[in-house]
Amino acid sequence: MEAKLSEHTHQAVGFSRDEAIRLKNGAIGVEHLFLGILRLPDCSAISLLTALGTDLGQIKQRIESQIGQI
Repeated sequence: MEAKLSEHTHQAVGFSRDEAIRLKNGAIGVEHLFLGILRLPDCSAISLLTALGTDLGQIKQRIESQIGQI
């Protein structure tokens, strides 16, 4: 069965792969997917988090520091 994914979803998955490679992790996890989503500024998830006052830079730093220890 072939899944029909949006362009943003395809981009986020590709970016998550890039993040896993950049952080020298052997597998892609939820944290990598979230970092990939952060690279899509016009994505509805980012718009929602920004509207809620979320500090995306701080979240990115925390994720990177945590998964950099794996």
